[in-house]
Amino acid sequence: MRRVLIAEDEPALLECFCEIVAGLGHECVRAQDGHEALALARAQAPDLIITDWMMPGHTGTELIHLLRQEPALTRVPVILLSAARPPQADQQAAWRFLSKPVALDSFENAVREALELVDQLSAPLSHRAQPDAEVSPLALVREAMLSWVAHEIKSPLAAATMANQLALRGLDNQDEPAALKRRITVVARQLARMDELVTSILDAARLQEARLELDLEPLDLSQLVQQIVEYWRELHPEYELSIRDGQHLVVEADRERLRQVLDNLISNAIKYGGPSKTVAVGIQATDSDVSISVTDRGKGIPPAELHHIFDRFHRVAGQGGRGHGLGLYIAAALARLHGGSLTVESEVNYGSTFTLRIPRRAAS
Repeated sequence: MRRVLIAEDEPALLECFCEIVAGLGHECVRAQDGHEALALARAQAPDLIITDWMMPGHTGTELIHLLRQEPALTRVPVILLSAARPPQADQQAAWRFLSKPVALDSFENAVREALELVDQLSAPLSHRAQPDAEVSPLALVREAMLSWVAHEIKSPLAAATMANQLALRGLDNQDEPAALKRRITVVARQLARMDELVTSILDAARLQEARLELDLEPLDLSQLVQQIVEYWRELHPEYELSIRDGQHLVVEADRERLRQVLDNLISNAIKYGGPSKTVAVGIQATDSDVSISVTDRGKGIPPAELHHIFDRFHRVAGQGGRGHGLGLYIAAALARLHGGSLTVESEVNYGSTFTLRIPRRAAS
């Protein structure tokens, strides 16, 4: 049995890769970012390392260069995976490059070949990296944007494809229904993620071009907030979600867009809320406006990040790199479209509070 370290920040895909490695009869060591991967490589001495290219902590290429500086790890072959298009030099730094979504057979064959060669290695298996040709700044920006789109769409696509292939193989092998259900559930969730991403990209474009219009109506805010909280309680029963100061308040707003903002805030509070597993939703009102706050007890946001938290594509460093970086940008823009605002207060190690304020009546 060999030991294979897999560094992948997409949990569903990481699980699929580890299932395949285990099916080949090897031990799988999991890492969800570059820092964790380097620490585990030093501690576990893997025979093979498989790493994503775009990861928080260290990128796949940075991880490879750091591994080559470790005497005990210089001979370990590295398979680099990416849904985007890494520069040729980055691809050549690895023993082999595989593009996501990768076929099940191709992934298995690469693992087998790498492990067969482990005993023969006297130096790291990689090509000599060649510098990329000089390109214009505009081309670099365009390439970065294309890489971002490819990564954000093809990462869930890769997880769905791999889970689907495992499910089809499981049908042929007459696997237990529970295993098949788990893989099909992964497919459904990843397709939903892709749909959400495409919707977010379209929303961001319409907001930037001032083409998104609100469908305003009188609505019971406390009732809407109660419905949203109940939804998240059912989805995450392990979390304690409370509502403070819930009272019957009628506001003039777009129901679905308001739901979109609050869903994003509560989702983030759960995602980054840490071990406390508590999220508090508060409602306050004056004669002219209402405020809805969402508070978590997570790691908090570093002061240097607060100024950029509502920027497009911004992700908070050290939070695992999850999310596509559009949710808070869209939420803040929707708040402004209502004539209100979205603000944040945060303290490192104590949590964050996001507050949505909107007027009780829309401006005429």
